[in-house]
Amino acid sequence: PGDVASSLTSGVVKVCSTEFAFAALKENGQVIAWGDHSVGGDLSPVHAKLQSGVLNIWGNAGAFVAAKEDGSVVTWGDPGAGGVPEAHIRDLVSVFCNIRAFAAITRGGGAVAWGAPGCGGDASAVQDQLQFGVVDIRGNGRAFVAMKDDGSVVCWGNPDFGGDASATAHMLQHSVVDIVPSLKAFAALKEDPMSLGYTVLTWGDPQTGGDSSAVSKSLLGNVLQVVANDWAFAARRDDGEVVCWGDRASGGDVTPVAQRIADGGGAAALYHTTRAFAAVLQNGSICAWGELSCGGDSTPAEHELGGEKVIDMCANDYAFAARSASGAVVAWGHKQYGGSIDEETAPKLASDVTKIIGNKFSFLAMKRSGTYVT
Repeated sequence: PGDVASSLTSGVVKVCSTEFAFAALKENGQVIAWGDHSVGGDLSPVHAKLQSGVLNIWGNAGAFVAAKEDGSVVTWGDPGAGGVPEAHIRDLVSVFCNIRAFAAITRGGGAVAWGAPGCGGDASAVQDQLQFGVVDIRGNGRAFVAMKDDGSVVCWGNPDFGGDASATAHMLQHSVVDIVPSLKAFAALKEDPMSLGYTVLTWGDPQTGGDSSAVSKSLLGNVLQVVANDWAFAARRDDGEVVCWGDRASGGDVTPVAQRIADGGGAAALYHTTRAFAAVLQNGSICAWGELSCGGDSTPAEHELGGEKVIDMCANDYAFAARSASGAVVAWGHKQYGGSIDEETAPKLASDVTKIIGNKFSFLAMKRSGTYVT
């Protein structure tokens, strides 16, 4: 609508979205929203509360939440996704979203949740463990994990998505330093006193990474990095070995490229799309595995590099892009989402690129001259 468009011509500091609506926060603390009324595009029930004083906004698939200067919280959108007022929720520091629920850290270090109970919107079963000491929260499709300052974690949400970690709970009471979520599972990195790396524990849907028992011996210490796509996990050990588990077709089986990784001196860094993994190897070459339409085959890009070493890599949901030592960029994966560089763009990416940035569906390359290429 015209009145919305005119309000967005200046002063916008943040934009977020639900499935079919947008909300914009302006520098004067006002919020503007537009789109499908059922999922947050209609501000009329809360319009007066959002004219000033808003510090931040967030959205999941169906609802928005705004935190105000006075500590109050304003929600709108689908009531089943958290778009209903919750009087006990205030003084939010950080908000985390999954498909249809919110979880937040409050100023006192506690945590609260609201939204669809089956997605983690009901934390009442563990609320006594969330009263203080919460430093971070991770969410996947339908569950949340809170990380506490004593190294323990607290889980809630859909049990099939990792909302119940009772099978590994005794191992999650201390020394956890990070949580990596896939769509339906979680992996915890624990400090390992016997190595310079971490030990990895998993729970959630066994088919998509919640069960790592087949590779558990390789995850006991010496793990330096863990990444996840929607359906699988990959871990990099200090000797460069890559260990994978989860859906085999989505990169949960590294066997087809294990020898290539070894021949390249092992992995130096891991990256992921939604259903594939890629690695920059110690010798500067690259390697990918998983679903082909999501970048699981880097062979064309390897040929294009012609032996030139890769410095870093970037991924969006469906494709990978790699930057060489000369600043050239190669890409592979889904052709409609950045996995193919057209003839007009290719010369602009042949040299002097200093950084690559990806969103869900595309890439942006920044050049030494200060210009950028999309």
